[in-house]
Amino acid sequence: MRWGIDISRYDDLSDAQWQAMVNNGLSFAIIRACHGAGYTDPFLQRHVAQANKYGIPFGLYQWVDITQDVQKQIDHFLQLIEQYPPKCATGDFEQYWTDWDAWNQARLGGGGDVPTMPPAHINAINYEYFTKMRSALSIPLVSYTGAWFVNKYCPQMSAWLGQSYLWLAGYISAPAGVIGWDNFLGIVSNLGSPVFPVGLNRWDVWQFSASLPITGLPQLDLDAIASEEVYNNLFILSKPYELPSGGTTGQARVIAQAGLRVRAAPNLQAQILRTLPYGTLVDIVEIQNGWAHLVDGGWCAAQWLQLIDDTPEPTPPDTTAPAAIVDLAAATGTATGSIDLAWTAPGDDANVGTASNYQVRYSTSAIENQAAWDAATPVTVGVSVPKSAGQAEQMTVSGLTPGTAYYFAIRALDEAANLGGLSNSPSAIAKQSPISLPCVARVTAGAGLRVRTAASLTAQILRTLPYNTQVVVVEIIKRWGRLADGGWCAIQWLQLLSDVPVPQQDLIAPAAIMDLAAAPGTDAGSIDLSWAAPGDDAHIGTAASYLVRYSVSVIDSPASWEAATPVTNGVPQPKPAGQSEQMTVSGLTPGALYYFAVRAQDEVPNLGGLSNSPSAIAKAPPPSQPRMARVTAGAGLRVRTAPDLKAQILRTMPYGTQVEVAEIKDGWARLSTGGWSSVQWLELLPETPEPPAEPPSLPTGVKRARVTVKIGLRVRVAPNLQAEILRALPYDTIVEFVEIKDGWAHLTDGGWCAAQWLEVIE
Repeated sequence: MRWGIDISRYDDLSDAQWQAMVNNGLSFAIIRACHGAGYTDPFLQRHVAQANKYGIPFGLYQWVDITQDVQKQIDHFLQLIEQYPPKCATGDFEQYWTDWDAWNQARLGGGGDVPTMPPAHINAINYEYFTKMRSALSIPLVSYTGAWFVNKYCPQMSAWLGQSYLWLAGYISAPAGVIGWDNFLGIVSNLGSPVFPVGLNRWDVWQFSASLPITGLPQLDLDAIASEEVYNNLFILSKPYELPSGGTTGQARVIAQAGLRVRAAPNLQAQILRTLPYGTLVDIVEIQNGWAHLVDGGWCAAQWLQLIDDTPEPTPPDTTAPAAIVDLAAATGTATGSIDLAWTAPGDDANVGTASNYQVRYSTSAIENQAAWDAATPVTVGVSVPKSAGQAEQMTVSGLTPGTAYYFAIRALDEAANLGGLSNSPSAIAKQSPISLPCVARVTAGAGLRVRTAASLTAQILRTLPYNTQVVVVEIIKRWGRLADGGWCAIQWLQLLSDVPVPQQDLIAPAAIMDLAAAPGTDAGSIDLSWAAPGDDAHIGTAASYLVRYSVSVIDSPASWEAATPVTNGVPQPKPAGQSEQMTVSGLTPGALYYFAVRAQDEVPNLGGLSNSPSAIAKAPPPSQPRMARVTAGAGLRVRTAPDLKAQILRTMPYGTQVEVAEIKDGWARLSTGGWSSVQWLELLPETPEPPAEPPSLPTGVKRARVTVKIGLRVRVAPNLQAEILRALPYDTIVEFVEIKDGWAHLTDGGWCAAQWLEVIE
């Protein structure tokens, strides 16, 4: 059996890897060209060039997006087909959701509902794409999908999927370790067939793995071809699909599981006369363009008829096993210690007929290979009797340990003892006994569990709890649990331990304060804080004391909390939980910006979580006289006509500009030169004597001078305020300079600084 690959931007293959695949029989490649109407795969050109370099015939495929315009998607694909001529073209039909953000969030474990499109709408969009694309192509059209998609989200597609080459997805079990090429080729030669969607009984291309670990290769999507004829038609001759005629007269049997519609004329728009049940025998007058004309009137699709040979043949031995179940689902049951299972029934022979019985097993680890299956525990009670292929199955596994996670797998068996393939292996947590809160719980998320300020995925992350950490849950709302020591986390990643007693000693810390607010105070150098009091135990009781700290940068981590400055005066005594708290922090630098954080502690003391970290500007008194200030905004500071963010912008002052402030009011500075600027981006400079009207007279030769500005003097690479800052000279530093030019002093050890802040030493 020939094998190939399908690749996209996720597959960055080297020339050596291509050569290794070619050396081991790589026969074809199917390359993603685009997604929907506007996205072209960035690796398309590279993948096509590599396939051509190694003489591998290739096809192109397009993800069909049911949320986008069909004709625009087709036009986009046709342009790429013309630019990179393939042997065949594929439409990828597997989308059922209408919201990509919700789907991605659910796929990545974030939870939430995923909006889906009704099956009839999915069918209408995909069929429109199918018919229009087939008419536009002169090369074969291939339809990619899988039983998992058709059976669950759009069974109507079975009525037309068989009118093109059919590429089905259905994965075999991957071995535990890396395999060599000989083992891989042995797997390919013994593949069998994929799981068929209901109503279909053939395949042309089979995507049989996305995770087979082959020596020297990344994990790739691997595909097989049903026959040499199909390979030649798709990748050598580029021959469009032709519906089999099977002769023009004779008797046939209906093989459509859902029945076969008979229409008044040979087209899908013609009136439906009747529906023939599965297995009905009919007499055929002729077959034209894929439609069979029946003796008793009407036309039906020939692909759903199996012509009957008049010559009886001996019944061959039953060597076809039931298909592997690929949609097994597990969910917590309704009774304590139970888990509910659901799946779609396979058939006696693959997906046809009715299997004889099921084998169900469970384990505390995934059942993904034969060794894991052999080691798993068989379920002996309550196993369902198989229904006809395609019907829904369900059962309940009881007697499990409440609160424990279990993995499951199922295999079907036919009357000839042919054992079907291993199913997928979902997991669920056995129903727990009724829980009374507070309750001890264990973190089950392997990567750790995030604790947030509120019951929302968009809330701020407070901390991450390592795997297996035990916590105390005091409240459960919807899918979120509130922890005794503050914060919320997703309850799905907590195993509630009803049999573990809640510690009698006080291990419950005050809740984290989440509504801390800061505002300029009434006195110079002060800022007012306010918040709602937490409790002694989370939100219950009265805490023992508060710890208040401030910093010039946000306090949002344990490290920044430790580095912040404690407030030692004016901290209030905690009130009962829920009451309003307020205090004033004094002694700050007027006009400076500060960040704050508060933590409560109880009498043990258990320290509550870190609060939010608001900021405010310390109250600045109106200057008794105009005061110099420096612009600290890196992108420059806007000057407006009034103290309002909506006021007209007069100009922008560059970073480092020194200006004279005449007045400070409500966070705004009125400039002596006219206009208002936000005071938070101005650094008020120490009051210094007026600079001399004239710069120092130009000395001859090297002179010495002393730095007179108390905040230090910046040295720049060139004599202008926009030049890069090389270093800062502390107050009272003695420097040497060689010249003074346009108010700037050129230092002997390199760089320039403002001459007005230098006192020449005679």
